[in-house]
Amino acid sequence: MPRVLFSVTYTIDSDRLAEYEELIRRMKVINAGRDVEYNVFRGKNNQFTELTVFPSEEAFEESDDMMEDETANDYINRINAMANDTHYSTLHEFANDGD
Repeated sequence: MPRVLFSVTYTIDSDRLAEYEELIRRMKVINAGRDVEYNVFRGKNNQFTELTVFPSEEAFEESDDMMEDETANDYINRINAMANDTHYSTLHEFANDGD
């Protein structure tokens, strides 16, 4: 079953980094209890990329249910409010099995 990679890339202003880091720490705790791989990477100039790997397309489609979790929804909204130059990408695993 093909996996799905969802990424969000954005920059965070320097004066918001402490708050951002705390929110990401909390998001990692929430995502640790889900059937996903969740990682955050930092680049130059406070650019961050959140990568979430879902085990299937079905799991990706069901991920909207997370928005019903009031705590997770609050954290996501707070991160979105401080994020600049946001770019989203959804990639579906390519399985070249000869078909």
